[in-house]
Amino acid sequence: MLVLSSETQKALYFHAETEYPEECCGILLGKREKEKKFVYKAICTENVGNKKLKTTHFVMDPLEIAKTEASAEQEGLEIVGFYHSHPNYAASASREDAFYMLAGYSYPIISISDGAYQMACFEKGSPTSVEVKEEKIMIQGET
Repeated sequence: MLVLSSETQKALYFHAETEYPEECCGILLGKREKEKKFVYKAICTENVGNKKLKTTHFVMDPLEIAKTEASAEQEGLEIVGFYHSHPNYAASASREDAFYMLAGYSYPIISISDGAYQMACFEKGSPTSVEVKEEKIMIQGET
């Protein structure tokens, strides 16, 4: 289960909105406790993918991921997931999304269409699998 604060959820939606109609992407930092991944920080990253494909694809800079991971370790945190948006498309894991997912991480996907948001989260069961399953999201601090 992925545990987010309502503020983090709003930040993810805001990031998706500011990058619309292109896909946004970012890194989730936090801690693992048993079956839960608690998110304490969301790091917005640049979609460095091909400009013509940014409405349907995203690419994160591997160097930025490495720097974020090193910085997180200094704060006693770790990467617990990666998020991205689907402008004008469902919050579901595409075949390409599933291919690039790593086991052990959470992958929230934010659907944004006409100012409305939906979020679903996915995880890969094993490193060799291409199958993903939906992961529960708990939003803390919702009113």
